Amino acid sequence: MGDILNILLVRRACDKVYGDGIDAPWLASHLAHIPSITFVFPTKRELARFSEKGVLTVGDINRLMKLNYEKTDYCSRAMKQAIDKCTTDNKFLHFYMTARCTGRGFVDIAADVGIRGSTVKDILSWAWDDMEKSDVCNPEDMFSNGLAPQTKHRYFVKAMSKETFLTQSTLRQTFGIELKPKKVHLKKSDGSFRTKRDVMADLRNMPGAGPFVAKNMWRVMNRYRPSVLPDDSNYADSGSGARSFMLLCQGLPPRFGITCVSQAACDTFNIYLQRFMHDLNNLLARRIRQATCDREVFGLRQ
Repeated sequence: MGDILNILLVRRACDKVYGDGIDAPWLASHLAHIPSITFVFPTKRELARFSEKGVLTVGDINRLMKLNYEKTDYCSRAMKQAIDKCTTDNKFLHFYMTARCTGRGFVDIAADVGIRGSTVKDILSWAWDDMEKSDVCNPEDMFSNGLAPQTKHRYFVKAMSKETFLTQSTLRQTFGIELKPKKVHLKKSDGSFRTKRDVMADLRNMPGAGPFVAKNMWRVMNRYRPSVLPDDSNYADSGSGARSFMLLCQGLPPRFGITCVSQAACDTFNIYLQRFMHDLNNLLARRIRQATCDREVFGLRQ
């Protein structure tokens, strides 16, 4: 657990906006022990690439690890600011767009002025024009360079004109974006909340979505805060990668049951998630009590 927290702290320290930098004095004490490669690389190719290394360097962690605090990283904060500017009538459309366009360029302008446009085409056209005039980003920066399949989308956009990009066939077939996304309802006809499992199934089955985009959209809809939406115990909010990670933390085979959709499997991973967060929060609280400066406390609390 200490290794995992050290990785999170490195990612936090490297945040370009709020981070203190990899050389921050307070960070050094938390990296006295560099994490091993035991549970870092889930595939044989990745593991083979680093099989000769006994430990990971700080540079390896910063370059290769994708773990961070999703509720406090830069893009998540910017998305929350963008969604907070939404009106009731366009809220779902903006949920949809921010879940599919998570590049730094898009979330920056959205956080600054709010998302402009009442249709998918209007929003994408506005974003393209704004980024094309910018000195710090380009149209491909609508998409993230750290998340698949958005990394591929960036290359496609570079080779396209705005007119080609905005055609219905291109958006649907190349980028998995629907011009008129079907609204996912959170409540039943009688006004009661649907279960989170049912809502997530609808989000996952939207064209161009899949499990990862569905989970991202759920978090956008929650504004990256403790859930105010239905969150019953009959759903495990973890994909195959997260399941592998939790299994390794439990000392179990990393591929065991990661694609299982039975209710019993979901319940088991719920228990693992709760256990993991309980242990991580306890460790964080202990390190905060032992902190020696205000910046260290800030880094740990964020």
